[in-house]
Amino acid sequence: VSTKDPYQTYFLEGDTPDAFTSVLVSDKVGAIAPKTLISIDSGIRLFDDQLRVRGAAFLAADGVYMTDGATILNISDPISDYFDASAIPYIEPEYMDISYAWIDHSEKTFHFSVAINQSGTNTTQTAMNHELVYAYMTDEWYDVYKRNAAVNCGLDVIGSANENMTYAGGFLGYVYRINTGTDDAGTKIKHNFKTSAIIPTQGLISDPLNFSSTLRRVKIKGKADTTTGAVAGVTVYPDGITTGVDAGDISLVRSGYGVVAGALNVTQTGDEFAFEFESDLLGAEMELYGMTIDFMPQRPE
Repeated sequence: VSTKDPYQTYFLEGDTPDAFTSVLVSDKVGAIAPKTLISIDSGIRLFDDQLRVRGAAFLAADGVYMTDGATILNISDPISDYFDASAIPYIEPEYMDISYAWIDHSEKTFHFSVAINQSGTNTTQTAMNHELVYAYMTDEWYDVYKRNAAVNCGLDVIGSANENMTYAGGFLGYVYRINTGTDDAGTKIKHNFKTSAIIPTQGLISDPLNFSSTLRRVKIKGKADTTTGAVAGVTVYPDGITTGVDAGDISLVRSGYGVVAGALNVTQTGDEFAFEFESDLLGAEMELYGMTIDFMPQRPE
């Protein structure tokens, strides 16, 4: 699907990119907003009443289109007024290209975040402020879907338990977990990240693989948080163990703006270590800028 004028749609077939053959599906339709191009592996009945097929959808200049690779259809006739700038409200043509789309696998819907002008030609809506929702199982549109706070992007990911999960980002700086409950009023989501394995003696001595290390301390620098009790929980994974060792919490609390530095005493021995940092459960943010470790190298006996 081309994202530049002239807008066109092709069906590509082949085993490798240099051996693809292309068949023109449409010489007039393409994705004016590249970030609205989304696909679903199965479940779409639009092209066949009996079969569930794969398909892709995207926002074009004159509507929302869906294709299975061989057929392309405009599926947005029920909301066609939004693509007519003479009918208020309408999708702002000048800012249509910044629109965003994502899938809610739980509700089986496509979500299109767009800039809707509700005042007319004397004003310009420059930011996305509404969601238009398409239920791909029932071929239905929800006219306007508006959250407690505006959402301008979304992402569907695969969770640790191999489940589909959808997150959306809002103008207020929050990330909303779409598939859990109905509260989108600003509750922060517990979050964490884990480093890759670190060999402390790497680059410090000539034969680091012949040494182990004893950790003494973990230090971090992060964004200060005024939330009472805001901490970064630290888990240490020596030598690739799958269940880490809970090392404790490092406080992120500091009044006002700026950064905060904190340290945690740790006693763990190994050849290499990975570190996982987790936000606290009190709704506080965790934004880390860097970390250092204190350790004592020792040669195995």
